[in-house]
Amino acid sequence: MCRAGLILILILIWLSACSEDKDTGRIGRPGAIKNTELPESPFAGSTDIFQPPAAETGKIRYAFSGTTIPESFPRALPVYTPADPTACRILQNNRGAIAVLLTQDPPAKIEKFYLDHFRKKGWKIKDRMMLGNILSLLAARKSDTISISAVEGEKGVTLTLAIALNE
Repeated sequence: MCRAGLILILILIWLSACSEDKDTGRIGRPGAIKNTELPESPFAGSTDIFQPPAAETGKIRYAFSGTTIPESFPRALPVYTPADPTACRILQNNRGAIAVLLTQDPPAKIEKFYLDHFRKKGWKIKDRMMLGNILSLLAARKSDTISISAVEGEKGVTLTLAIALNE
């Protein structure tokens, strides 16, 4: 059944490629442009496929937005040290937060720190990837999630911490 479906798809692709093109053979005669409006940006409007409606600009309220890590940062996600915070946002309902830090420690050392924390606190590793100088970790506990990424650059390692607390 699957092979027959594949053959049917290939035949349809071949037929569409062989369909008559009205401009074929008319060198030097451009086709008429019927619609002169620019297409809408996929990043604009309320139907943005890359951003869920609940996260649209103006609907998110922050209890904190700054360049420091306040005491109200969720305790379930420890902030790596030594590191200098460059940005931090905490949702108004304190159900989520994101922080961006700069450190001189390599991604492998950061990975060890967070893996040890996850094991001690009962978080389950859902995804773990280390590609050269790039680290990505995803952990979950019940319906809560933590995402950690670290990328080595010219000025050090940019560390992004994100937590979503659903319970």
